[in-house]
Amino acid sequence: RLDVLTSRHAAYNKKTALTPRMVKQKGFRLQVIGTQDRGEAMTLKATLLSRFADEKAYLMYQAPHFRIRFGNFKTREEALGFRDTHLSDIQNIYVVADTIEFMWYPPKED
Repeated sequence: RLDVLTSRHAAYNKKTALTPRMVKQKGFRLQVIGTQDRGEAMTLKATLLSRFADEKAYLMYQAPHFRIRFGNFKTREEALGFRDTHLSDIQNIYVVADTIEFMWYPPKED
């Protein structure tokens, strides 16, 4: 029975290793606002999500400030490029180091 259990476990591991999944790593996000007004922060978050449906926005609270961080960028240059290209109408956007999320896809087998 142990060999059956071991083979099932190995098959499960092989299957999950080939499944796309969300992973976290060190990267960068754009901090677009830091305010004490929660309503202002939520309004800006909604605006960003309506403009960029493919990106994510994160509301953070660190008393007494609400902060909106936006995007998941692997490099500082990628974050700066997005800021300069797409968010030039918003003042005082900072690039901050953060733990980012992205979908990992296994390499294709030949």
